[in-house]
Amino acid sequence: MPTLAVSLTVELATPIVFHRWLPMRTPDEAIEFLEEGIHLSITFPPESTWRGFQPSAEEILRTHNNHAHRVMIEVKVEISQPLADHMMDIHREVGPIADEYKELGRNLQKLLMKRINRLLAYARSVKGQFWLDELEPDHLNPGQFFLRNNASASIDDKSIGFDPDHRTIALTGFATELELMLTAQDWPAVREFVIGERRPPLIGTLLANARHLAEQGSRRNALVEAVTALDVALSNFSRRADAGKLERFRPGLEVTSIGPLIEKAGLRGSFGIVIPLLFSEVEFPASLLETCRGAIEQRNNVVHRGARDVDGIQLTRMILAIERSCRILANHADPSDND
Repeated sequence: MPTLAVSLTVELATPIVFHRWLPMRTPDEAIEFLEEGIHLSITFPPESTWRGFQPSAEEILRTHNNHAHRVMIEVKVEISQPLADHMMDIHREVGPIADEYKELGRNLQKLLMKRINRLLAYARSVKGQFWLDELEPDHLNPGQFFLRNNASASIDDKSIGFDPDHRTIALTGFATELELMLTAQDWPAVREFVIGERRPPLIGTLLANARHLAEQGSRRNALVEAVTALDVALSNFSRRADAGKLERFRPGLEVTSIGPLIEKAGLRGSFGIVIPLLFSEVEFPASLLETCRGAIEQRNNVVHRGARDVDGIQLTRMILAIERSCRILANHADPSDND
């Protein structure tokens, strides 16, 4: 059977951020796998950054944080001879074979978007680039996805155009902090996540949802999602607090007592009493605790007392504080089976 090869570079409106490194087309960096008879490879082209690809580009990649605005996708799949003939014919006719071509475009788009979205989900919910939005497919016109992203194709090494129909795509993102960036050390876990079917971490998903809802103007729901993430993070910490890390500034701490203490104090009480007792001001600033308490109280006003809205500026401040608090709690807990 003929082999169709399609290569495209997905343009990102704003970047996924990598720290002094970029996974390019080498065997140990490409995400490659076979799914439903389709061979897929995901990498980042050197010109993915906005830095201009100069002779010293490899040194630049190693010494600078790289904002990847493009993702390179390569696909290989066997197709029927009639479909191959149709795709190579410049005077294509409508009919069942044209529908097969369109269905192929739809299937390829679905697969590519699924795996790119899992890459985005990792950067967003695991690393904390919460503002990254998933790609949304156009079920009626998937082909413009390929036109928009400059797809090139070949059948048994004979170049062809690839335009099953139309689809436009946009992706947004932003990142600055080192701990939010993808690093070379992260890449094996990223590859495993993209290829697999494991769900993204619950806390990261809730925080990403909070950001998205806030941007959409759904401030009440955004606050509920953010405080729920804080509640889950506190629950994880209560079960898996790391004695060694806490005892750096609270010597003699009985870690086994933390869980019952947090359970008895509840969410609001924990950020008013328990957490200040466990953490130093440097590790968990009082201003951060105060903002978390304010967010919890606001959430209670929304859920239990029917508050109709949340101030947008306050919401942004509370979400940022909750994101930071979740990271602090996670960094002081055993990560073996954290959500």
